Amino acid sequence: MRKIIGLAALPILLAGCDAMMYKPFAPGNALNRDGNLLGAKQPTPSELASADYGGFIEQEAAQGLAQAWLVLRLKDAESAKYQWGKVDKGWVKDAPIIGGSIYTGYVMHALVNSKNSYGGYTGFEEWTFLFRDGGVARAYHQSGIPVQ
Repeated sequence: MRKIIGLAALPILLAGCDAMMYKPFAPGNALNRDGNLLGAKQPTPSELASADYGGFIEQEAAQGLAQAWLVLRLKDAESAKYQWGKVDKGWVKDAPIIGGSIYTGYVMHALVNSKNSYGGYTGFEEWTFLFRDGGVARAYHQSGIPVQ
């Protein structure tokens, strides 16, 4: 009898677990095709046209600054492999949880594959760098939360 009651209760318990699971594509978390949350404030074209982007930075200089920045933060920087994107005028936005502020400058995306504490490669992970006036102003690791 106990087994029958236990088996009957099992589907109810499992259904409750499903309701507690995080669902990234639930209606309240809808993303547009650019990967941004729907309803999140984006700069208007007129705001971008009048924005101050700071001084221009060359591709090689940006890669050198980004690599130097990463060397100070990666577990095994000597093993890191990089795939650099193109530097272009742009903007970045902090995650909504920390205010969602928008910053303009020169943006470069990069994929970085480095070793972790166990000596294994982590796989290429996306980094985004914002450069202003010859330096790294902000850097983001996949999450929209800036890395210090």
